[in-house]
Amino acid sequence: MNDSPYRIRKYRPVDFNEFVLLYLAAEREEPIGRPATPQAIAENLARPDYDPARDLFLVTAGGDAVGFLDIKPELTIGRVIADAWLLPEHRQKGLGRRLLRTALKRAGELGARFIHIYIRNENVTAKNILSRLGFKHVRRFLELSLDLDNIAWPELETALTGCRHLGEGEEALLTQLQNRSFADHWGYQRNTPETTAHEIRLSHRSRRDIILACEEAAVTGYCWTEIGAPGEGRIYMIGTHPDFQGQGVGRRTLLAGLAHLKGRGVRKVWLTVDSANETASALYASVGFKPRQTYLWYEIAVG
Repeated sequence: MNDSPYRIRKYRPVDFNEFVLLYLAAEREEPIGRPATPQAIAENLARPDYDPARDLFLVTAGGDAVGFLDIKPELTIGRVIADAWLLPEHRQKGLGRRLLRTALKRAGELGARFIHIYIRNENVTAKNILSRLGFKHVRRFLELSLDLDNIAWPELETALTGCRHLGEGEEALLTQLQNRSFADHWGYQRNTPETTAHEIRLSHRSRRDIILACEEAAVTGYCWTEIGAPGEGRIYMIGTHPDFQGQGVGRRTLLAGLAHLKGRGVRKVWLTVDSANETASALYASVGFKPRQTYLWYEIAVG
C-alpha cells in the first residue's frame, strides 16, 4: 500500500493556471529558456507532435500542484527531452525516482531510445541527482552574447545586401534548408513544414526576422532571429546550404542577422552553440561573441 501524499497524474486543461505558476517559478529559479509568459506557455503546449494530455504530468499533494514533468518527443532521432521541477519544500521526498519511472514509461510508449535533460553547469544539486538516477553527461552547449555597440565590422553596414525576408508560403523552403544545414548535427530533429509554420507563428517571432541570404536565384543560407526583452535579441538558428559551405556564406549570413537586429533597436544579441561545433564556435568568436553560460546535457537509455 502506498502511503505517500504525492500523486503523479496527467495534465488536464483545467490545470493551466496552476501549471503556469509552476513553470514560471521553475524558470525563475533555473533559467534554461522556458517560455516565460502565459501566452508563450499556451503556444508551447500547442506545438505539433506533442500532446499535453499524454506528455505533461503534474505532481500533486493534497490536490495542489507542487511540480511537473514535461516530455518533449523528438522521435526521428530516438529521444525525448524531459523537464522536471518541484517546489523546494517538496524535494528530497523520493519523488525523483518516481518522476524518472514516469518519464521512462512514457518514453517507452513513444518508442524513444533515450531521455535527455539539460541543466545549467552551476546546478550542482541537479548534477548529483541526475548521477544518482543513472544519467550520464553527454554534451556541453555554450550560451554566448555580443554587445552590438562594440562591434565595428565594416561589413555590417552592407551585410543585408543580397538578403531578403522569408516570404509567405515559404515554410517548405526554410524547412528544407534547415534540414540540409543541420543533417549531421547532434540533437537536431528534422523539421516538417508544419513544425516550421508553428515556430514562425509564435508570438515573439515574425517572418520579417528570418533573413535569407541569396546568390542570384539560390538561397545560400538563413539567419532566424527573434526579439526578446527591450534592447535584446537572439539568433535562434543560423545555417548554410551544404552546396555553399566553405565560401564565407556563414559569416555573411551571421552579419546580416546582426545588422537586422541592430536595425530593430537590439543592442545585445544571444545565441547557443554546441561546444563540439568548432567551426561555428570559431565564427562567433571572430565576430566578438563571448561565453556567458554553460548548459550540460544528460542522457539515460530507455529500458
